[in-house]
Amino acid sequence: MADERQKIERVKRILIEKTTDLPEDESEACLRIWKAVARRRKVRGKPESWAAGVYYTYCRMILKEGVTRKSVEALFNVSQGTFTAKYTEIRKLLNLSLYDKRLTPSRTYAKSPIAELEEALRLFNGEEPVTSYFEVKKKGRDGVLLVDLKEGIEYQARDEAALRKLKVGQMVHMTLHPQVDAYISSGVIGVFDPEDTKHKAFIESVKDYYSGRYIDRALEMQRNMCEACKEYFGSTDPVFENPREAEEALNAFMRWFSYERETPGKGKTPAMAYLETHGHLPEMPEIKLPREFLEVEEVDVGLVFDEIGGIYILPHYGEVKELLKGAFRKVTYYRDLVRTLVNEEGFIPPFLIRKMINENPKQAVEVFATTYKKVKTLEDVFKLFEKNRSDWKKEPKPSVIPLRF
Repeated sequence: MADERQKIERVKRILIEKTTDLPEDESEACLRIWKAVARRRKVRGKPESWAAGVYYTYCRMILKEGVTRKSVEALFNVSQGTFTAKYTEIRKLLNLSLYDKRLTPSRTYAKSPIAELEEALRLFNGEEPVTSYFEVKKKGRDGVLLVDLKEGIEYQARDEAALRKLKVGQMVHMTLHPQVDAYISSGVIGVFDPEDTKHKAFIESVKDYYSGRYIDRALEMQRNMCEACKEYFGSTDPVFENPREAEEALNAFMRWFSYERETPGKGKTPAMAYLETHGHLPEMPEIKLPREFLEVEEVDVGLVFDEIGGIYILPHYGEVKELLKGAFRKVTYYRDLVRTLVNEEGFIPPFLIRKMINENPKQAVEVFATTYKKVKTLEDVFKLFEKNRSDWKKEPKPSVIPLRF
C-alpha cells in the first residue's frame, strides 16, 4: 500500500513537471484525471508510463493542437505503445467523451466545437430545458405528447425507452431538453398513475399547487423547514465531505423533521398529524442521490435550505463558500472554480451566488479579479455574470407541493 501511494505521488510530480508549458487550468485538469484514475484502480507499472498516458488522454480529449504520439514519446521518454495502452484503459475506466465536462477546464470547453453546437441549438430553438410535472396526453409513432401542468404548454418528446413505458393519463416528473425537431428527456424522475389511490391524491395536489391555490401554504412549509434546518444542523447550508455523507444526513434530518420535531403552533409532529387523518403513520422513503453522483467520492456537498426555493443539493458548495466567504487561496484550483461559476449554468443557483457576493463584496471583487483582469469593482463582477450567464437574474420559486388530503 505504501509503495502504491508513492507511485501515485510520483505520477503527480511527473505531471506537474512535464505540464509547465500548459495553462494552469489545463495542468490542473491533468491532475484531476490522474486523481480519478488512482481512486478507481490499483496502480501497477512505471509512473512515467501513467503520467504519459494521462497527458495523452487529456490532449486527445480536448483535441489539443500540436500534440502527437511522437511529441508525447519525446516529452516523457516512454514508448508510444506503452502510453497509448494506458490511454485506452483510462478512457474506458472514466468513460470519457470529447470535451468531457467533468474534466475539461471551463475556459477550454467554452471555446470547443461542442459548446458552439450547444449554443447554436439553443439559439435555434430559443428555448431552455424545462423541468416540471407533465401529464401524458397522447402516444404515437412520433413519440409522446406531454402537457406541462404548470404552464399548460404541450411538448412533443421523442419516443425513448423510458417514455415508451408511460401510459396516457399518467403524470411524470422530468426535464425536457429542446432539440431541432423535438424534445428529449434526461430521464424520468418519477411516474404517478391515477389508478393508484395515493398517486391520484398527489396528482390532484400538484394540479392544485400549480393553480396558485397552495403557494402561501408551500412558502409557510418551506420557512418552517428552514427553521428546522437551523435547529438540526446549526445553519441553513451545512456542508459534508462527500455525497454519501450528505445523503445520510438528509435522510436523518427528514426522519427527525417528520417524526420527532413538533411543528410550531401545532403541538404535534407532521407524522402525528398524518396519523390523525389517515389512521396510520406515513412511510418515509429513503432519499437516494443518483449513482453517478455518489461515485464521485472526493467532492464536498452542500445541503442548502431556502425559504422560497426549497432544498438544493449542491456539489462543490463548500469550495464556493470558502471562495467567496473564506480564505479563497486555500481552495484547490480556485481560478478554475471562478471560471465555472461565471460560465456554467446549473452549477450553483444565481441567487445563492448573489447572496454570498453581497455578504462579502470586497472579497468577491478580489476573487474575480484574479481571473478576470477587467474586474475592478462590485459592479464589474455583476456585469461579468450578466454577460456570461443567461440565468443570472433568475429567482427561485416555491418547490414544496402541499399534499391534498
